[in-house]
Amino acid sequence: MRERVASACAEPGAKIYQVAVRFAVSLAFANKLLCRQRASGTVAALLRRPGPASLLDAAGDQRLLACLAAQPDATLAKISLALLAAGGPLLSRMAVWRATERLGWGRKKSVHATECDTERVVALRRLFVEAVQGADFTRFVFVDEMRLKHLDPVPT
Repeated sequence: MRERVASACAEPGAKIYQVAVRFAVSLAFANKLLCRQRASGTVAALLRRPGPASLLDAAGDQRLLACLAAQPDATLAKISLALLAAGGPLLSRMAVWRATERLGWGRKKSVHATECDTERVVALRRLFVEAVQGADFTRFVFVDEMRLKHLDPVPT
């Protein structure tokens, strides 16, 4: 695509904005492409440059895992301070987030709460379904039908 845009711009009488419309690219893309071709002689995409190196080495990863194990429900800011107290570097919240993700330490709550399946909750759910069985829902403006279907003990 880059070569086709560049060769179309090199045609005699070609206007950059017409080429951009013809190939459905932005005018800025076509201008940058021609500038790159003039400066370097190529229209190839620029190489991706990696960001800064991680501040955590293998020992830092172990310190972070120890901090996470000691305080699994701590905020990212508290984990950063705990890591600093343990002799590690001071990290931003985003750096802590990226490190925990890289180490496979999920920070999200589970989709299915484990207490949903306890005997107490199952009994309470059954009592609720029995209580609403005879209710006249036509007088209500809104009924959460999906939830009631979910709680219905008899499959429909």
